[in-house]
Amino acid sequence: MAVMGNAQPGQLIGGRYRLVSDLGSGGFGRVWKAHDETLRVDVAVKELRLPQAVSEAEQVERLARAAREARNAAQLRNHPNIVAVHDVVIDDDRPWIVMQLVDGCSLKERLDAQGTLSVEEATKVAERLLHALGAAHDAGIVHRDVKPANVMMAEDGEVLLTDFGIAVHHSDTSLTDTGAVIGSVEYMAPERLRGTDGLASSDLFSLGVTLFQAMEGVSPFHRDTRIGSQTAVLFEQAPPPRRAGRLAPLITGLMDKDPNQRPTIAAALASLRAPQADLTTRTATRRLPETVTITSGSTTTTSHPRRRTGALVAAGALVLACVVTGLVLKWPFGDSDGKAADKNVGTSTHGGAIGLAMPTKSSERWTADGDAMKKQFEAKGYKVDLQYGNNDVRQQVSQIESMIAKGSKLLVVAPIDVAALTGVLERAKDAGIGVISYDRLLLDTDAVDYYVAFDSFKVGQLEGGYIVHKLGLDRGEKGPFNIELFAGSSDDNNTRYFFNGAMSELKPYIDKHRLVVRSGQTELNELTTERWDGAAAQTRMNDLLVGSYTEARVDAVLSPYDGMSLGILSALKAAGYGTGSRPYPIVTGQDAELPSVKSIIKNEQAQTVLKDTRKLARAAVRMGLVMLTGGKPKVNDTTSYDNKEKVVPSYLLQPVNIDKSNTRILTDEGYYTAAQLGQ
Repeated sequence: MAVMGNAQPGQLIGGRYRLVSDLGSGGFGRVWKAHDETLRVDVAVKELRLPQAVSEAEQVERLARAAREARNAAQLRNHPNIVAVHDVVIDDDRPWIVMQLVDGCSLKERLDAQGTLSVEEATKVAERLLHALGAAHDAGIVHRDVKPANVMMAEDGEVLLTDFGIAVHHSDTSLTDTGAVIGSVEYMAPERLRGTDGLASSDLFSLGVTLFQAMEGVSPFHRDTRIGSQTAVLFEQAPPPRRAGRLAPLITGLMDKDPNQRPTIAAALASLRAPQADLTTRTATRRLPETVTITSGSTTTTSHPRRRTGALVAAGALVLACVVTGLVLKWPFGDSDGKAADKNVGTSTHGGAIGLAMPTKSSERWTADGDAMKKQFEAKGYKVDLQYGNNDVRQQVSQIESMIAKGSKLLVVAPIDVAALTGVLERAKDAGIGVISYDRLLLDTDAVDYYVAFDSFKVGQLEGGYIVHKLGLDRGEKGPFNIELFAGSSDDNNTRYFFNGAMSELKPYIDKHRLVVRSGQTELNELTTERWDGAAAQTRMNDLLVGSYTEARVDAVLSPYDGMSLGILSALKAAGYGTGSRPYPIVTGQDAELPSVKSIIKNEQAQTVLKDTRKLARAAVRMGLVMLTGGKPKVNDTTSYDNKEKVVPSYLLQPVNIDKSNTRILTDEGYYTAAQLGQ
């Protein structure tokens, strides 16, 4: 068992550092706040743990490790994302490491206190840690213990990598800790567990696990026992991250079992600036001369945050105290690499062009929206620059940069990723350009002026209520009926509003077991479908049928989008549904896309929700015209849509339920022709 000495507040260490208070402890030591009586500044002092009844050889090893940590960290002390180590002191035959003290807390404590990070927060953490690891690797140092407890979140927003206590330098001789694992098993790369140590790419695996935990709330390889975690790292694939949005490909790539297939630091940084960047440039597997020994032993002690006085304030959140050590500097982040395009576009008689940024042409509703707005603005005499991003965030950023450079006076933006446009929208704001967020609420920016959309909460209510009514639950039918739930993309704010609306109708019956989710998947993070992808929905439905319905029937499926509904129906058909003896379950949908309406007429999909995008386009155009003439547009919601920077004034349109009984609405209102519907 590892034990501490009998250090007490007030004790003088090395004749210079007066201990003030215990800030917390972990597997390798205890951290104290101390006062440097020579320089008269506060510092952090780390007291290293020593095993009970330590042998002389082990004592030598501990002292060598302390010297190594100081030496390794000292080489990197000027890096803004790595803690600075100032001194190593031997006091009472015990090593103490002196570091600069900065208020803040570890990423682990931040996750424990406030929950998972947003995509933007995780992107910042990833970028800072990649810079830190890049500097370390360039100096020939492999950290070997990247994990949330060793990532520090400073109060001023900086992110720092700390604890180089088990790092190796290319000039180090082998140092092992007898009877214990060097590093935390669930964050260790598989090649380290197999005895190949000293690869720079091993740190990137650990970074991938750390980012996964930051986004999902749990380490993908955490098991109840150390051996269980070791087995998971070696032989099990991490589940796909569901909350990571645009970071998902990078996180998955970093956790590749093959060190040669992980992205380089340069490729990883490029993917943060442009999420669709190629990650195929792989990590050089430079090997440093040290071998790790895996033996049985107790698990690493978990550190716990302690309260302390001082300016540790986070509005609206639980404040935990911890120590962050290191030089804290500002670092530029979030700047787009999109280039401004041709500026020689003519302006309208009204003095400016209008930029329309739509996400993709692959969905008919987006082409219809874009075309409708373009025609209406042009009818008022404006030049219109209509662009489709092809579901590529980098491309959409570049397109908006071009619109700004061309002198657009208004931007209407339907974002691919609602949190990825902060930088370019700030440039629009600086240029005095008005911004309307279209259908999907832009997050993390005060540069958005208005939001126009259909009421997604109401859409969810319509779908959930439809299932309840068709099963007869609202008329006394007891059931129980089996249902499975799907949700949209995790990076789309509409996903949460839709889900909350649907669950307001379904949850009372789920709680009473009149509706049963046999898969047990009822939390939003378990249900999201990135980019609303129909193929992904089909794959998940296949998995649900195999895992939960080999001897049972699914009676209803909540689907938030018609493209997903068709994928779900394909999986059901492959499993034998859609026959006279085994009819399709109730499958809902949204957007009244033509293939789904035809499917409804054929008694396959049961329902969809009509959001007449012509009306949405007209509402956006009316709003834009008022903005362009200096007026204040009409809104009908000023409280619901908080984008984390401001509550965005919104104009919400009401959706309409469509099933086989009322498809005539679509032709009566000219949304489709009878010929299109085959009627």
